[in-house]
Amino acid sequence: WIGTEGGGVVFLKTGTFINPCKGTDLSESQVSALCQVKDGTILIGTRGKGMYAARDGVISLFPLPGVSPKSHILAIYQDHVGNTWIGTNGEGLVKKSSRNHDSAIYTQEQGLPCCQVKVILEDSQENLWIGTATGGLCLYNYNEDTFEVFNTTDGLSDNNVTALCED
Repeated sequence: WIGTEGGGVVFLKTGTFINPCKGTDLSESQVSALCQVKDGTILIGTRGKGMYAARDGVISLFPLPGVSPKSHILAIYQDHVGNTWIGTNGEGLVKKSSRNHDSAIYTQEQGLPCCQVKVILEDSQENLWIGTATGGLCLYNYNEDTFEVFNTTDGLSDNNVTALCED
């Protein structure tokens, strides 16, 4: 699957690019995040049109309770538990529970230092890391449902975290 700047998504099958978005709201969208979850669904984050799900050739809107349907989705990640984490551009971090499909939204009120979440990564020790635009790097504590924040005060070179990779 390939996200494009103004043509939605395409995928490559036997040497041919296929556009499953033709005739949908997604056909002229800017795609900013893609993630395949455990059931095979492809989650598609857009700039200004929210999130979509593609499964078995059908693309449909993937509503996020408490988040604007016109939100900018910057990051999508499914963790080892099966929770799906969605980073937005100003509306915080959304967690869709794998157990009961409930949603939780994390903002500054819940300890997230910045509501613009750019990147999400789970490391090999099953630690969930969240990079924000101005608040630095966060480590999510599953047991306490809290965040430990690392920023320039702790030695981070900049509080705008744009990419994460474990070596």
